[in-house]
Amino acid sequence: MTSQDAVTGTAAPSAIALDSSLWNRQSPVFVAVVTFLPWLVAMLALSGVQSALAFLEYAVLVTAAGYSVVSVLASAARRNALLLAPAVGIVLVSSVVALGLRLGVRIAWAPAEWCVLALAGLPGLWRDRRLWLERAVPMGAWLGLLSILICGLYFVPAARRDAIRRHDGSFNWIYVDTQFFYAVSAELKTGILPLRMPGTYEDVMHYHFAPYVPAAVLARTTGISLGDAFARVTRGASYFALVLSTFALGVLLARLATGTALGGFLAVVGLFFYGSMGSLFTDAPSSSGYVTGALLHKIQALDVAADGGPFAQLILGHSMLHGLIAVTVALGLCLALGREAGQGAHGQWVLLLVPALAVPMNSVAALVCLGGVTILLFADRWKSGRAWLQCVGMTAVFFVAWRVMGYSHAGDLLGGMLDLQPYRNLGTLAMEVAVGLGFRLMALRWARFPPRGPVAVLMLLGSCGLVTFFLALSLDGNERYGAYFLQALFSIFAFAQLKPGFWRGEERARWTGAWLRLAVSLLAILGVGGVALGAAVSFAHVHTDIPYFSVRLAIVLGLLVALGGLTWMHHRGGSKQRLSSVVVMAVLAVGFLGWITPWLNYGMGRARRDVSLTPGEVQGLLRLRAASLPGEVFATNKHAVDSLVSQRERSYGYDALAERPVLLEGYLDHGVTREPGFGMLLRNNDMMFTTTDPDTVRRLAESYHVRWLVARPGTDVALPRPLPQWLHEEPNTGSLKVYEIAPEVSKDGDE
Repeated sequence: MTSQDAVTGTAAPSAIALDSSLWNRQSPVFVAVVTFLPWLVAMLALSGVQSALAFLEYAVLVTAAGYSVVSVLASAARRNALLLAPAVGIVLVSSVVALGLRLGVRIAWAPAEWCVLALAGLPGLWRDRRLWLERAVPMGAWLGLLSILICGLYFVPAARRDAIRRHDGSFNWIYVDTQFFYAVSAELKTGILPLRMPGTYEDVMHYHFAPYVPAAVLARTTGISLGDAFARVTRGASYFALVLSTFALGVLLARLATGTALGGFLAVVGLFFYGSMGSLFTDAPSSSGYVTGALLHKIQALDVAADGGPFAQLILGHSMLHGLIAVTVALGLCLALGREAGQGAHGQWVLLLVPALAVPMNSVAALVCLGGVTILLFADRWKSGRAWLQCVGMTAVFFVAWRVMGYSHAGDLLGGMLDLQPYRNLGTLAMEVAVGLGFRLMALRWARFPPRGPVAVLMLLGSCGLVTFFLALSLDGNERYGAYFLQALFSIFAFAQLKPGFWRGEERARWTGAWLRLAVSLLAILGVGGVALGAAVSFAHVHTDIPYFSVRLAIVLGLLVALGGLTWMHHRGGSKQRLSSVVVMAVLAVGFLGWITPWLNYGMGRARRDVSLTPGEVQGLLRLRAASLPGEVFATNKHAVDSLVSQRERSYGYDALAERPVLLEGYLDHGVTREPGFGMLLRNNDMMFTTTDPDTVRRLAESYHVRWLVARPGTDVALPRPLPQWLHEEPNTGSLKVYEIAPEVSKDGDE
């Protein structure tokens, strides 16, 4: 099959045979509806009719908005990019509003912006209606069944417990970070500019908040609760869009690699269900909760990079969910253009804006998008002056968006530095190659050397870049996103290469032989390097600083011997080849159990990481919201989350439920403690609750524009009774003590 066939969708004879079955020849409308229905049913069951209608409206809106981008592509590219429309729309409606907020455009204008984007896509949808109704999408019905499975396993367990008010009046989040993201949505919902970081009114928001813009807008405009908008409506739409965009990207890769479309379906399977077999033998230590140990048997030396996959991030609806939407959109649109990209394809200019639109979605994903689009669009045109001008223009727009979002002032980035001892992570990287990637090693088959074609260059440079990001940077733990994106992209690129009947006879022998060659080569490099490092440190009488160095080296060498034996059997042919291929396939299939551990820990609550507010706290915060005006600042002595194992000063629940700016609540996340004057801010904040001098309280409150004091359960302000006349206790505040600080009145009667 030629590259041009891959772009236009003209299938090779084997692909035509595959598409001839009834369940494979379905229209994009059918596929989108079948894929969408499980999420709509789940929304009805979890949140009721009003949220389900909001979910339906949002899905239609983002699809129409996404088509405003897809419709400007050349005709062949549009045919291959139809199923990318919902994901493109989510990136568009989120990022446009986010950039506008940073430039001073109020969120009240967001519905109008969304309507403009959706209306811009309607003419293209009408023009291409025959494509949506008649074009065949292979494996479409099977994708619908897979969507049911992903909805039931990833979305429903978390949505039942996250950002929800329980029957007893308490409020619960499934993880401390989802509490923070909910607080981001609450900050956006208030509409107050400039945006402030949750947990502290003193810090301007320099965070990729675009994924939480839709929840804030829907809560403002539809009347549904912010919890439903945040944890169910917009998160469910993001899952649905990611399933479709991963499928579309996988189909494009599969047609390039095999001439069939089975790889599109398998790419979704690989992303959501294939991980590290090592996760069955390690626990998940975290400062956010307790875990009862490894699922099978704890072998600490088997720890792999970023827990072997982004499953926890996907279950919780965190950054990887939104980042992967942006990455699959960028790569999918570039591959949809195919060879037309090198010929100045119609609509190519819109792809030059995609990395900039990815910036508000996720900063690391935006860097991946910039690198991916640059390689796929310009790798074959590096001698062209026009290509260089386009590349420079794209990069300039990207960094303008980066500057608008203010990432250069972000606390996480300010604390970042080069890791001067990156070799300490080499042991973890070795375990990633040995037992973490598993079948995903097959993604390296795209990285031929010397590289032939943009996809080979992308895999070669992209792998090196993400590994370097993980090894060489220290970003308060955020360097792990390099490993997350590597694992996720390896899943998509590896499974997209499989052909129909990959588990049978010659085809199984072919890919198992390729996997053995890759695995043995990489393990040999790691083994030789490990032995040399061990000999060097032994001779110098120093320590490697690599945890479990001897055990991990033994694992690598043992696997090298075992795989070397299987490789020898494989090359013997006949029954020995069949036996070796069956053994390899059976061992690699264990990776399909890798998602179970994070699913139990995060989705089913095995690790007990929930963060809850008591009914009395919820009553007090809702009373504060009703009694105060938007923009009125409150101070609280609630900083810690008692359920956390360590780093407990990460509370954002009061800020989130009150929907009012807080002087200081949680402060151990996102580099808040590095801000100038933080120590004095913390001391003055707590002094308002501990001092017995009314004048000190009054002076501090005025200096920070604090109008309300909120004391956590079991505490109170230390001022002697009776209280000063300017301090009024609010009634019906549950277990909280809420006080209003009356403004000082001048002699002329003005406040």
